[in-house]
Amino acid sequence: MNKTRKKQYIVIFFFLIVVLCAYFMISGKLTESRKLADERNTDHITYAQFKTGQQAAMTEADKEKMKQADLERSLQEVIQSIVEGSDSQVSIQDFNSADFSASAVSVTLYTEQGNDISQEQRDGIVRTIAGSMEGLPQNNITINISAHEA
Repeated sequence: MNKTRKKQYIVIFFFLIVVLCAYFMISGKLTESRKLADERNTDHITYAQFKTGQQAAMTEADKEKMKQADLERSLQEVIQSIVEGSDSQVSIQDFNSADFSASAVSVTLYTEQGNDISQEQRDGIVRTIAGSMEGLPQNNITINISAHEA
């Protein structure tokens, strides 16, 4: 081998070492910055994580109250779509999400004076409530009409 060939191999070899060193330095820095970014992101939790954390701290009674309030609110919305032009108030007594058989539901519809609801609408409300609370006897559902002047 001549001298120029040896010099070329040595230069290529050193160039390869420099490139490898640079690669490891950069990849080490990237890994470090990813770790720092991950550590910073743990300070900012999502709403779902916050909600899950709060639910874990809640007692079973609090969870039951929230389930009851959610069910009452969703039933009110559905009933208002069945009986348009009225406001509804849904109240669930003896709520137990595991067993609805002992529960009782009271629905108060606030309508304009002289506007009553049809039997079909009453049946629709009863079916809606009974369908959303499996095991609830239909005779535990009462519908009251409260008329107010327009």
